[in-house]
Amino acid sequence: MRDAFFGRSELISDLLALWRKRVSSLVTCRGRRRIGKSTLIEQFAKRSGARFIKIEGVRPHAKMTSADQLANFANQLAVQTGAESTPPQNWLAAFVRLDRELRDTGRTVVLLDEVSWMAYGDALFAGTLKIAWNNYFKKHPKLVLVVCGSVSTWIKENIINAGAFYGRRSLDIVVPELPLAECVKFWGQAAGRIDTREIIDILSVTGGVPRYLEEIDPGVSANENIRRLCFRPKGILREDFDEMFNDVITQLPLLTASAIRALADDALSASEVARKIGKRKGGAHVRRT
Repeated sequence: MRDAFFGRSELISDLLALWRKRVSSLVTCRGRRRIGKSTLIEQFAKRSGARFIKIEGVRPHAKMTSADQLANFANQLAVQTGAESTPPQNWLAAFVRLDRELRDTGRTVVLLDEVSWMAYGDALFAGTLKIAWNNYFKKHPKLVLVVCGSVSTWIKENIINAGAFYGRRSLDIVVPELPLAECVKFWGQAAGRIDTREIIDILSVTGGVPRYLEEIDPGVSANENIRRLCFRPKGILREDFDEMFNDVITQLPLLTASAIRALADDALSASEVARKIGKRKGGAHVRRT
């Protein structure tokens, strides 16, 4: 069921409506990891019969620089379009190179995915993107440019709430969890043969997150599915906890994870959480990414 795509008809309709405009569109797309943001945009391009260019930022690490992200940008663009692969000197040069690969003879969807990672190490990234939009990208009437990421705070602060982008966005998409009726479709024809309680047990763990639902094996019990997802060394839900705290939620992952674990057993006040994890209330400042 890895290629399954369910429950996004309204979002797809909103995106398809952009083609009725006679000008280009700038779209922001937000949502938690694994929720299917990139898949949504890819499906939109596919259903539009549009050319699709996807460039994804690289997860930052301690020694990464903006130059590394620029080289990654150039390599991905070269593979998909045949553009030169030499690293551009700065982001304006990178966006100009992308602009040269756009055509006005047919629809094009460009996805800048994990954009906060792409911007890592360059405080001028968002401003440069605004310059590129105003002077290059918006001149392509059959272009939909999607700025996407799991770090919603970065998109809010640098694109949605930034004065430089006021009046420029055509659509802001927040991708939610799937509703229950759509989640059941991941069991396929086996759904009718499986006890409802078994399905509820799995959904209580996976929620409406498509990437987790794709891993369901209808041929084994709920307990076995949960064991595979959560308790095996490489289970996706086991690994995702650490990855989310490191990549998305906070720059103090150990502290924040400790607080979450403390709350797993009981409802606690802030003072009670602080005592349980051995920290002074108000003694640590968690800076948003």
